[in-house]
Amino acid sequence: MLRLFSMLSRSFLKIGLLVFVLLPVFWMVSTSLRLPEDLFTRPPMLWPSRATLGSYKFLFSQTLMPRYFLNSFVIAACTMLLTIAVAAPAAYSLTRLIQRGRSAIMMATLATYVFPPILLFLPLYLTFTHLGLAQTPISVVIAHCTFTVPFCLWFLTTFFKQIPLELEEAAMVDGATRLTTLARVVIPLAAPGIFSSGIFAFILSWNEYLYASVLLTGRANRMYTVGIYDFIAQFDVNWGAIMAAATIGAIPVITFFSLIQKYFVQGLTAGALKG
Repeated sequence: MLRLFSMLSRSFLKIGLLVFVLLPVFWMVSTSLRLPEDLFTRPPMLWPSRATLGSYKFLFSQTLMPRYFLNSFVIAACTMLLTIAVAAPAAYSLTRLIQRGRSAIMMATLATYVFPPILLFLPLYLTFTHLGLAQTPISVVIAHCTFTVPFCLWFLTTFFKQIPLELEEAAMVDGATRLTTLARVVIPLAAPGIFSSGIFAFILSWNEYLYASVLLTGRANRMYTVGIYDFIAQFDVNWGAIMAAATIGAIPVITFFSLIQKYFVQGLTAGALKG
């Protein structure tokens, strides 16, 4: 009896947590499908009685949101590629080549990730202005890398640590160079971790607002997180368009995170099991 009660309690708890997590997402999608006159009905309905795609049509035919989504995709993709190009070699160096000071470097890397991005905004803005990169997408990509690279570097070290050193030594005995071993042995084995860290960097960049709102003030260059504010006026808020934009913006995040969740959990737990 006690075991049955425990099982039922855990089941109800899981259901409660699932509802708590999914209800805001469901409400967002539901609101995006409502007619303007049905947004503030009393009592509120979970699902609109007259569902419509009017907000989505308005979004893609009468606004710049398609351009904003394209801008976000380009910036997030460039951030992902630059993050992998920097974090992967650095993680390999920390696990294979650097012996002294490895722990200090890792702690310093994590420390930079802990600091809130707003603390880096002023020096980054002054640097971009001095280099002539202000108000360009390149400045946003570099700014995003300040918080994606430290996390992905820490994340990838757990994957490189799991690759047996004997495999690299065997390849070198057969005549392979360090770069050949890295390209043909290490990278294929660490591919899930590299893929996961890249997607995680993409998600962080895709959802970022602070740097995107300040470093790109030109309307045509905005990311979608900033473009949503076009629907907020002084005396009116287009909730249907906002929720439609948020729903479309959530699709890449949900899709990519569903692909990497297994490797993400593996990376988080590997550091506790490996030295």
